[in-house]
Amino acid sequence: MDADIKRDAYALRYRSYYSQGFIPANDTGLFADHFDETPNTRTVVVYAQGTAVGSVRTCLLRRGPGSLSPARHAYPDEVENLLVNSGPERPGWDGLEVNRMVRAPEAADDQGLVFMLYRLAGRLAISAGFRVVVSCARRNHLPFYRRMRFTQAGELKTYPGLSCPMVLLQSSRSEWDTMRDGFRLMDPEAGPPGLLDGLEAGLTVYPHLVRRG
Repeated sequence: MDADIKRDAYALRYRSYYSQGFIPANDTGLFADHFDETPNTRTVVVYAQGTAVGSVRTCLLRRGPGSLSPARHAYPDEVENLLVNSGPERPGWDGLEVNRMVRAPEAADDQGLVFMLYRLAGRLAISAGFRVVVSCARRNHLPFYRRMRFTQAGELKTYPGLSCPMVLLQSSRSEWDTMRDGFRLMDPEAGPPGLLDGLEAGLTVYPHLVRRG
């Protein structure tokens, strides 16, 4: 990732988490962790008129040791079981975690931005051939995840880097496909063909909001 885009992601995380009281103040105005430096990690930043307004990170996962993520740190046994039970062992990735989804404080009420961030994360998931996706959410966000056909896979725990406790959630590929078929706002393949081509390689893409209907 370009150094300026990486800094935008870290600054956006800091602004979002600090405004909600989930992290203490620091002198850098940035929020990053060691998972940002692992090869299984991809971070996306959404810009509106040249300003960073949203960001999301994915961590690709395979069963056994070697692929790291915050959820795997907080829920090692639960995540490993989900990966093992996702299907027969094979080369490549079994699943991924969606994490560090943030909006700029001034865009905190922009639900369309959330849908776009999930579409972008979903494109990375599809490209990886995932079979299960995990995410950790605050308790008040559980209704939104249930609408996306996520189910609870772990109890409330402290999540790496944040002061707010989280719940582990999971969705199988089949459940996720059912969700996106019925909820096009979340479908990474909605819209013109090729719209998100290049995202996996870190290239700039120009997504747009998908409308209902």
